[in-house]
Amino acid sequence: MLDLLPHETAAIGIRWSLKTRCRRLCRILGGDTKMNKLLRQSVCALALAVASGVGAQAESLRLLTSWDMTMPANIHIVQDYVKRVQEQSEGEIEITVDGPEVVAAFEQIEPVQAGVFQLLFTHPAYHTSVSWAGFALDSSVDPGPEKRREIGLWDALDEAYNKIGLKLIALPGSGNQGYQFVLSTQPSDGENPFSGLKVRGSPSYKPIIEALGGALVVLPGGETYAAMDRGVVDGAGWPLIGFESTKLSEVAKYYVRPTFGSSTYVLLMNLDAWNGLDADTQKTLLDIGADVERDGFAAFEKLKTEEVERMQEAGMEEYAVSDEAAQRMQEAFVKEQRSTALGAGGDETRKVIDIFEANDL
Repeated sequence: MLDLLPHETAAIGIRWSLKTRCRRLCRILGGDTKMNKLLRQSVCALALAVASGVGAQAESLRLLTSWDMTMPANIHIVQDYVKRVQEQSEGEIEITVDGPEVVAAFEQIEPVQAGVFQLLFTHPAYHTSVSWAGFALDSSVDPGPEKRREIGLWDALDEAYNKIGLKLIALPGSGNQGYQFVLSTQPSDGENPFSGLKVRGSPSYKPIIEALGGALVVLPGGETYAAMDRGVVDGAGWPLIGFESTKLSEVAKYYVRPTFGSSTYVLLMNLDAWNGLDADTQKTLLDIGADVERDGFAAFEKLKTEEVERMQEAGMEEYAVSDEAAQRMQEAFVKEQRSTALGAGGDETRKVIDIFEANDL
């Protein structure tokens, strides 16, 4: 697959726009007279001929995702988005998808900024090297996709990503009960149940793991199964949704409760590629983004119950920490995640957290 240059990306929008406008003009020239039929045919033929001559090789966008395609987030967000774009553009825009087997999850932001890939579906914790604005998202109560837009959270994230050469296309959230810990070793009794345990996670898990007495080991998601199987780590922090697809129930014996945080993803686009699209195409891509935010949120709510049922069917046991430890882990997650983000993130991060606090999130 050839990389798209800025003028080639722009040609995608031009071609789609011409085709759309041709249809609108043909409807205006409606009627059954012979003259109108000939006029419609001539106008449409001319417009489509021009469109097909512009950027004939520029019909594909490349999307990177941080997880393999069995993950529910990819199924309900990425696959749904790709399908809707192709349908609404009537095949004029096709999106090809590559995963972490092509570019590792923690290294994906740079090739998208550089335009090697035009789209990225990921989690903000995977690119704190270039932006901290989204890092604190999971520390808030998830108010739902419509409310996130209403209170200005969506726009604040979009503005922050614009500053690093990216455009926010969608901000899908999977609701509350976002994360959990699973362990191959039985936790200790008392106030430090992770004492002596090494637990896999991204940096966002660090405050809770340490608050419960454990040690964080940063690993990409794809390496977690092997690490637990070999005893390199004793457990892992993981989103509740998508746990079954990891097969970690084969190496984990316990799922820890309570869950914590909310789980938020970002669908981003290279800003130059975005600016090369016409207004109609941009609107369509954003409208589809809003649709998958809403529909994905509803699908994730149902999946949470199903995930717990499948863990139990696999023989995993629930381990509930003490009330004191539960309160400590929740407070540690919110406080430390937000303070870490603020300490490293600057004004863009402050704006996001101000929105949380103003809306009791």
